Amino acid sequence: MNARKLPYYILLLPLFYVLHAYQTHALPWSTAEYLSIVWRYLLPAVVLLLICYALRRQWPVAGLMTFVLLAAIFFLPLVQLHLSYKFFLPLCAVLVLTLLIITWKNKQPLGKITRYLNLLFIVLLVADIAQIVYREQSDKGKVVPQGKEYFFPNTSAAPTPDIYFILLDEYAGPSSLRKDFGFDNSGMDSFLINHGFFVAHDARSNYNFTSFSLASALNLRYLTIPEDGKVNASHYHQAEQLIRNNQVVRVLNKRGYEFINLSIFDIAEQPVDPKPSFAPSVKEIIYRSTLIGKADYQIGWNFRNTNALRQSQHKDEENLFNGIGERVQKTKAISAVASDKPRFVYTHLLVPHPPFFMNHLQRRPAAETDSLGKRSIEGYRGNVAYANELIRDMVQTIQRNTNGNAVIILTGDHGFRWREYENLPHHFSILHAVYWPGKDYSGWQQNASLVNLFRKVLGRIYGVKLQDMEGKEYFLTDEK
Repeated sequence: MNARKLPYYILLLPLFYVLHAYQTHALPWSTAEYLSIVWRYLLPAVVLLLICYALRRQWPVAGLMTFVLLAAIFFLPLVQLHLSYKFFLPLCAVLVLTLLIITWKNKQPLGKITRYLNLLFIVLLVADIAQIVYREQSDKGKVVPQGKEYFFPNTSAAPTPDIYFILLDEYAGPSSLRKDFGFDNSGMDSFLINHGFFVAHDARSNYNFTSFSLASALNLRYLTIPEDGKVNASHYHQAEQLIRNNQVVRVLNKRGYEFINLSIFDIAEQPVDPKPSFAPSVKEIIYRSTLIGKADYQIGWNFRNTNALRQSQHKDEENLFNGIGERVQKTKAISAVASDKPRFVYTHLLVPHPPFFMNHLQRRPAAETDSLGKRSIEGYRGNVAYANELIRDMVQTIQRNTNGNAVIILTGDHGFRWREYENLPHHFSILHAVYWPGKDYSGWQQNASLVNLFRKVLGRIYGVKLQDMEGKEYFLTDEK
């Protein structure tokens, strides 16, 4: 058979579909990840083509039949509009079946259609590659730090103490705990002050979502975000890329620091497993764009075993709870071991963030945890009390093991998101306390803004003074 009449476009279609998803969703590029995802769609496409050829014994006809099936899977979700699935899926089935019958019974030669589709998908692939290359060279529409990066001097005579950066997720500031949630945290304030900490009673985060708040703090600048504050999965992935390759770790590495990652993010070639998901994976985003994936995501839960789902969720929550204790123990263990290099230890604890495991210092039964719901003031108070015990344990152990010569930073990334879809002041109120050997807290302010945290820390490590940025707050919501 003439090679020009072979349906190469069946191989090109899955390549185009996955590449176009990267391009349209502005996803972070990873060649290895792209190839692994392409293989998931390319293999079924080849199998479909071979089945159709076995049935019809003509490559152009088999190619067109396969194309009808693949196009339905890849492109029909784009035209669903507001139709419910009970109308849309039968309509899709009728349409696909009709096209398959027409193709099967066709007696005309399909060489021209085959050559056209081969050429079309080559052009589409080239166009998407060009747009991805342009996007990678441009910051347009991407979550990136605003303004120019500050370059620290190559040498410094300033001391290089170990730094323990301990982030407690969703831990609100003392004024917000008292005013908004009826929780008296004065005992924790007194404990920290008695242990030499500076406590900022009116500290604020800059974003109400973890990935963006942390990406900003670790890169010493604000981020470019959509003007309407609506962020999607690609924005999350871009923010997490900024966390993975952040300025703080780069600058401290240049100063001779060893970085130890006890966080929930992959950072500086130190991946963490397991890690919580703030957004669907790239693989999941592409899958949900297909007809099968979209239906599975939106209505598939109706056909699943709810008990099995609940058990799976409890297992995930159990792993989450155990992970908190493991990170605390590793942090304390590191402080007990001397090192020739100064160390920057980043510990991220998903507490007092939901789920609400603790009732003061007692573990809640699973049923009680469920009944509290995702956003419960009662549940939050219990988790704060638990977080306070972790703080006391870590602070006393680190200070004892390091003879008080290590920097300890305790901070939240955002406040408690009670009524999370309303822009309320308590979403930005955070715990913010710093212990510095020598207890010189000149320049630290009660209304500290999280974006300035590492501007102060790196400034002291390098013996320079960076001007504080104006405190700003950006209220984000998830795009529907």
